Amino acid sequence: MADILFCDVDGTLTATVSRATFKSNPRDVLVLPGVENALCHYAQEGYLMVGISSEGGVGGWSQKAGSCI
Repeated sequence: MADILFCDVDGTLTATVSRATFKSNPRDVLVLPGVENALCHYAQEGYLMVGISSEGGVGGWSQKAGSCI
């Protein structure tokens, strides 16, 4: 059985370039310092990684889940 690493994406792995609360497009994603090295470490250790997001657009029905995957 593989070990699984669950990561909160928003505010833990990424932030917004614009400093807005929610990301508005892919160019607004800022990967936080150290994240790439940390995720590479867990990948090399064989972890399955799962990103979790609670972006309000999907829960508030302004976006369809399929457009966010």
